[in-house]
Amino acid sequence: MATIDDYQSGKAAKAVRMAYDTMNMLEKPLAETEFAGIFAKNVKKLTPLAVGGERAFEYIRKANRCAVGERLCKCEFLEAPSSCAVFLEELADAMVESGKAKYASKEEAMAALSKHKARPLIVSKISGKYMEICRTWLENCFYWNMEKHGMKCIQRHTTFSQMLTAI
Repeated sequence: MATIDDYQSGKAAKAVRMAYDTMNMLEKPLAETEFAGIFAKNVKKLTPLAVGGERAFEYIRKANRCAVGERLCKCEFLEAPSSCAVFLEELADAMVESGKAKYASKEEAMAALSKHKARPLIVSKISGKYMEICRTWLENCFYWNMEKHGMKCIQRHTTFSQMLTAI
């Protein structure tokens, strides 16, 4: 499971890079390899959830603290375009303390996410709680690349009642 300490230390970003590199070296889809179980086990704890902007804003409105910074993977993929991530609660504190984010008001956090509307939003559990909202970059995102390799890992909600159940 990715923890707050993993994010603060940079260990989580390095793990994303290693996973991406592993997927790119495979001669067949990840789902058909011995790595599939390892990847599935690790991503299950993150419980990635694809959300729309309003749903992301709900997480921000409910939070006591927010911070805005670059996506976790940006430090490993320098060529990637900038977008942003919003970190909540204890993860916000850790990312600010490590210099990887700045505290933001709820309005500032929502405005930051609104700047990059063309990029999909994913909410992830860190240390067991949904505390990261990321405007993903499809090319190097751990989750999206797993999906491209035949491993469905991103939860999607198609109906309003399903969305309410997940809150």
